[in-house]
Amino acid sequence: MRLKYSCERGEGGFAIIDVIITIVVASLLSIMLAQFMGTGIINSGNPFLELKDDYALAQVMERITADYRNALETSTLNDAFFEARDTAAEINSLYSVSVDSVSITATDFEPDDPIDPVDYTESGSDNGIRKVTITKNDQTLVSLFTQ
Repeated sequence: MRLKYSCERGEGGFAIIDVIITIVVASLLSIMLAQFMGTGIINSGNPFLELKDDYALAQVMERITADYRNALETSTLNDAFFEARDTAAEINSLYSVSVDSVSITATDFEPDDPIDPVDYTESGSDNGIRKVTITKNDQTLVSLFTQ
């Protein structure tokens, strides 16, 4: 038994308009996908850069803390320790890092409720408490140093 296929005019294949519509729809979908995925791919490394900055700040603060402990053990601590570390340039040269800004302030904490001192608010200035803030890009690390 033989099957006979016939292809008469207008019955076989796709029309050119079908191909053009398919190409246009595929192009629009690919453009939307590229817009959606493009920013995600470009910014996908940002969390790693922020983590790197955070790690660098933690290392600097650990080194400052270690120097502070050594200074407490070897001598009476005075303002010279913090004055040698109160600018980003001094921190960068002392610890071979790259931080954007450094802030060292004398601070004090008072209880919000004197009867039940659970929460404290930063207020006043006490030279016995130093608040050290270091910043790199969008990352900030704050530590308190006491005598």
